Amino acid sequence: LELFWYGCPHCYHLEPEIEAWLKTKPDDVTFVRMPAILGPTWELGARAFYTAELLGVTDKIHAPLFERLHKVKKQLRSAADFKAFFVAQGVSADDFDKTFSSFAVITKTNRAKQARDMYGITGVPALIVNGKYRTTARLAGGDKQMLEVVDELVERERKAGQAAAAQ
Repeated sequence: LELFWYGCPHCYHLEPEIEAWLKTKPDDVTFVRMPAILGPTWELGARAFYTAELLGVTDKIHAPLFERLHKVKKQLRSAADFKAFFVAQGVSADDFDKTFSSFAVITKTNRAKQARDMYGITGVPALIVNGKYRTTARLAGGDKQMLEVVDELVERERKAGQAAAAQ
């Protein structure tokens, strides 16, 4: 589980490492992105993420949204700004409106807030392995090392699961 915020430069710089890791991750590992919500201004980005997910356009939105904020340096400060961004990526305004304010998006956003508390998230990016272990670039010594820690934790959990199954 990756906890991130679109406004975070560290999350933006981690993305290429995550994308490279995803190409080699073991088949028995499921990777999930979850926007962290550490303050009220983070909620719009979380709702945008879930809107893209529910509309099936995450591939059209995720990386371009990071690029818009960190490379182009154009902020998105309102629902209207996010709507304009989605429309520019080929999403219909009507689909955005219906989804962004939907019960499903609000529910997923509330679950992200609960995950923040459950995992003790105080900063991003953070990676959670099997709901038990949390690592960050600071703890691991860098982005690449963070993913090496994830690999080690995955292997630890795999062995623990095999040992439990053998009993």
